[in-house]
Amino acid sequence: MSAIDREEIRRAASEFAWNVEQQSGQALTFDLASLAVLDAFLSEWLDMASVYDAVDERLVESLTFPLGCFVGECLISTCHAAWRLDQPPDSTLPALALANGTLFDLEAPVTAVLRRQVAPFFHRLALQLRLPESAPS
Repeated sequence: MSAIDREEIRRAASEFAWNVEQQSGQALTFDLASLAVLDAFLSEWLDMASVYDAVDERLVESLTFPLGCFVGECLISTCHAAWRLDQPPDSTLPALALANGTLFDLEAPVTAVLRRQVAPFFHRLALQLRLPESAPS
């Protein structure tokens, strides 16, 4: 697999956000609130899709990278994470390094949502991954 660069990730995330805005009328701004909007949009979209057909693996494959890039960029801005671009990815998306040093594989939850194995939960995921706020001194 060829190396993925930061610009490619940003471009895919921005295009994904633009497409969602065109379909939903709601702007996604790469923050925590955007993940809640995304979860609602995906829930509705995936519910509608399930009425008409089974999971389309070609659609899962085509959406994993842009959706993962968008969610990853939101996690970077809200959870102080960073893409691990220095290592070749074992999957479609590079891992995210969380603030505590843990590597997080974003592809697994993204594909689970797209395959309708779990309901969209990216807002909750961000809340769980955020660093606790500093206690007042």
